[in-house]
Amino acid sequence: MVNKLVTKESLEKLLQNDDICMHVVGRALIAIYNRQLRKDKRVNHVYKHLMGFTLEDHKVGISIALYYKLNGYLTIKQVRYWLVFDSNRTYRIVKYHRQLNLVARMKRRSQSRDMR
Repeated sequence: MVNKLVTKESLEKLLQNDDICMHVVGRALIAIYNRQLRKDKRVNHVYKHLMGFTLEDHKVGISIALYYKLNGYLTIKQVRYWLVFDSNRTYRIVKYHRQLNLVARMKRRSQSRDMR
């Protein structure tokens, strides 16, 4: 079994493809949003834990995730927010690669069960 479906490197490579970048960001935000605890899905309500958005990305993350969920696309400004480099010279969205890997692994496990 493959342990890593989503890595920093694989995510960065996808983000460099202009044709799919918006959808990579949008789908990643939806996946992170879905990991939020129910009480944390309100924009003004944040608890410290290791699921969902970080404290600094919480409001913007929820807002943009819901926008993508409703409209199926993101504006250039919304995508740019997640493609800003952090102090480690990686895109802001890439810091969530572990959560995205976990979601991908759970999805793969679920699909393999459904095929039986």
